[in-house]
Amino acid sequence: MKLRLQRLTAAAWFVAALGTPPTDGALPNATLEVLRELWEQTGGAGWSRCLWTPGDDPCAPPWGQPHWSAPTEDDDLPWGGTVGFVCDPSGTNDGTTNLRAIDLSANNLTGMIPEVIGRLSTLWHLDLSSNQLTGTIPESIGNLTALRFLAIAENGLTGVIPPSIGNLTALAELGLFVNRLNGTIPESFGNLTALEQLGMHQNLLSGAIPESLGRLTMLMYVSISDNLLSGTLPQTIGNMTSLTYLELSNNQLSGIIPDSIGSLTALTGLGLANNSLMGPIPETLGNLIRLTGLDLDSNQLSGGIPQSIGFVTGLSFLGLGSNHLTGTIPWTFANLDQLSEVHLENNHLSEALLGSLPLLTGFQGSLSVRLAGNNISRVGSIFTTCTNRNGHLMLDLSNNFIDDDFLDMSLGSARSCASSLTVDLNHNNVSTVRFSNLVNYTRRYCDVNPCPHSLPVDISVDVSSNPVNYFLVSAENVNAPIQLFSASTTGEISVDLSNTSGSLRFDSSIR
Repeated sequence: MKLRLQRLTAAAWFVAALGTPPTDGALPNATLEVLRELWEQTGGAGWSRCLWTPGDDPCAPPWGQPHWSAPTEDDDLPWGGTVGFVCDPSGTNDGTTNLRAIDLSANNLTGMIPEVIGRLSTLWHLDLSSNQLTGTIPESIGNLTALRFLAIAENGLTGVIPPSIGNLTALAELGLFVNRLNGTIPESFGNLTALEQLGMHQNLLSGAIPESLGRLTMLMYVSISDNLLSGTLPQTIGNMTSLTYLELSNNQLSGIIPDSIGSLTALTGLGLANNSLMGPIPETLGNLIRLTGLDLDSNQLSGGIPQSIGFVTGLSFLGLGSNHLTGTIPWTFANLDQLSEVHLENNHLSEALLGSLPLLTGFQGSLSVRLAGNNISRVGSIFTTCTNRNGHLMLDLSNNFIDDDFLDMSLGSARSCASSLTVDLNHNNVSTVRFSNLVNYTRRYCDVNPCPHSLPVDISVDVSSNPVNYFLVSAENVNAPIQLFSASTTGEISVDLSNTSGSLRFDSSIR
């Protein structure tokens, strides 16, 4: 879950405010001098898309058109998808014009951002992203108090984020991601109460997340992943109720996940993976009914999995792997029929699954379930409640303690679990495997049960590194290969492939 700063708000306000482009007007000499220094300090002779050079007035008739380049690939800039300058004569009484926007993104800028850029006090929009700029962000950038959009992402900037950015109280979008910025997030960011999008991922930022960010109630997108942030998640995070996307993965955050996070009911994506968060998973996560992605992988979370997560029915990705979770999979997970990937591996889940895995009850498409590296000891007839007719099912139960006397992998009672199936039982203690009644029908376009239309099914089961001594395989109307893997088998192999056009591949050595 990575955020590339999106220009969702810029177009509307920019076009409305600017109106019809003027046909005359010129920039003040002081503004031209700043642009000249910007050109000189950033290798202007090597600019690749905006071809302006000092000596020309980018706002002279016909309103800077010689300095536009071809439309950008995204074509999402509010003035028609071009790089360059946008001017506006409104508000002047001396025949000059105001410089409203500079877009020099992906323009092969090198060198440093000059301090004089802080003199462009009429700017609404500044985009210097996707270049090769180095050095620090000038403190003078805090003088651009009319800015509504600031992007200097994807450069090689170093040093700290100047606290003066907190002066930009009109700012709606701020992109500083993919640089080498260090130090802490300024407390002054709490002044940016108009901010809607904040991207600072892939830097070297450290220290705690400021409590003051809780004042940014307009924020919709936040990505500060892949940094060195530490400390706890502030309780004030629950005040940012407009958030739809929050990504804080790959940091060094510790402490508990605050219950207040359950107040962010507009969230569709929440990423807190690869931190050092501990304690229980809050029941309040069940309030986030719009979530489609929840990633809490690789933390130190403990206790049981809250049943409330099973009521977040739009989830397509659920990451709870590599924690210290105990107990069993909640029965409410049967509601999660939109899931495509579930991480539960490397925990301490231990209770018997007793014949059915709730996750398999209602899934609609392809599904990958990772349960490896837990304390599961008994499985039973795990597919008896599986009712899916399409897609691939991958179930990883390797590195557990499954020691069923009779492991029943029967699909017969469900008629079909998936169009293809992979089961990994590697490194358990299974001695007897029955893979029986492999029939594959579809209910698509069919009102009778069983439906006479058969579908091909690919089946792969790995029980290597188990003391298997008996294998039973029976199949009917299976039109694709069945692959069974066992490193060694000490006893009988029984195979029945009635009315089957597929083939059986059995890799084993019988002792």
